[in-house]
Amino acid sequence: MKRVFRSLVLGFLSLALTACPQQLPPVPDFTLSLNPTSLTVQQGGSGTTQLTLSPQNGFTGQVTLTLERQDGSPAPQGITLSPTSLNVTGTNPVTQILTLQVASSVATGTYNLRVKATAGSLTKTANLNVTVEASLQASPGETSGALQTLAGEIQQVIRELENAIKSLFPQQLSGQNLALGQTGLSDTLGSLAELRLESIFSVKPQGLYPLATSSLPRGKIECIGGNCNQVDFSNDLELRFKQQATDPWNKALADWDASTRGTPSHTVETHQPWDTQNTQEMPTKAFFAVDFGENGSNEGEATFTASWRPSTCLSGKYLLEPQSLNLKGFLDHPTTNQRLVDLANLNLTTSPSRLELAWNLSLLVQGNDSALHTQGQVGVNGSATPGTCGSLLENFNASSGDVSIDLSTSTQSLHLEFQVTQVEENPTRIHIQNGLLRVDSKVVTFEGILDDENNNCVPGENLTLHFAAGQTMSLEDFLIQDMGAQPCNQP
Repeated sequence: MKRVFRSLVLGFLSLALTACPQQLPPVPDFTLSLNPTSLTVQQGGSGTTQLTLSPQNGFTGQVTLTLERQDGSPAPQGITLSPTSLNVTGTNPVTQILTLQVASSVATGTYNLRVKATAGSLTKTANLNVTVEASLQASPGETSGALQTLAGEIQQVIRELENAIKSLFPQQLSGQNLALGQTGLSDTLGSLAELRLESIFSVKPQGLYPLATSSLPRGKIECIGGNCNQVDFSNDLELRFKQQATDPWNKALADWDASTRGTPSHTVETHQPWDTQNTQEMPTKAFFAVDFGENGSNEGEATFTASWRPSTCLSGKYLLEPQSLNLKGFLDHPTTNQRLVDLANLNLTTSPSRLELAWNLSLLVQGNDSALHTQGQVGVNGSATPGTCGSLLENFNASSGDVSIDLSTSTQSLHLEFQVTQVEENPTRIHIQNGLLRVDSKVVTFEGILDDENNNCVPGENLTLHFAAGQTMSLEDFLIQDMGAQPCNQP
């Protein structure tokens, strides 16, 4: 009887489990699509497609993007994709404009490629067929005309940006009543504003002195109509300002250790290699913000990070020479939807074998369009022997390099790329090959030696430009005849 009862119980349990199967939680996932799915790009040019990633079942996280052939083998050399990642933070689909860059050396033809998106064990692909066409050569007149139009548009954008920024900030700040260390606010900010590339790279021009006091400016400052007073002390620089007493306050913050964004990052004392008597406090991570109307909504933010090279002269101190430096941020107009500045990335790295500068900057952005956009990378290969106080840049000997620069306005676009194969000094002679200048849809190729052998202040007599119909001329002749360059009167 017990055996029969046990069989009945097991039978009922089996029936119940079959009728009510266990519900497993949904697995996070995503789908991937491109629009358009085919591109036609000229040699040395670029094309764009929009990627849409739709998260499913609560998927979030960073997704890595790579370009490959549809059979899974690596993409052809010279065809590259950017950006190479995106971040999913919510439930809504994420869209990202992808740029496909085709080097001038890529053979013409159709390439069946795909974009692969990877997040952990998840992998999705979307096909992208790319047709590479031969470049159209430009004439000297077409090239100079396009370059002059582009230069005029760039100047106009800069003027508009300057006027917009001037309307947001006081024209003058008088800091006579401020005690921010050893100098007043205006002197300190003026010194910081004078920080030039030469000082960052430890080059000592004649008469250059340390550009900051021993400490970064700190305190709570209030400015009305340009007259400033320190009202309290602070570990940061907190500046409240307005044009007139009846106006609402605006607030600017320089958080020197980024403590408002998480774990504080300590500042360090730095010095120039040739000056061990004066040290300058510098941040390793800092956060900057501006809040117009002081309503808690930042119209501008920037994050600065840096790793400074250790000094071999002063124990525990560093050189004013970055091993790595990164800056990113934005500035919006408070009364319009226009983003005045969108700095996606500015990155500088220095090592004993390579110096590299990369950037991605848009100005006067409205929606997906910008009045001016530029991105690029400049790399210099070489070798270094330790210099004064351990300086790397003081004795860096360049040997080769690569340049890739994109610049566009609302009506014009430019792409410049070349490789440096040799660098000679005294006098400077830079050997260049695989040079390409694309203005809109037409290109000029070039190679040779960039120098000023005849000392007329117009470089390029040994650099050859190749135009349409087989026409060639030196860069020096092009600059003088078509761009209006004026040689100097040197013997």
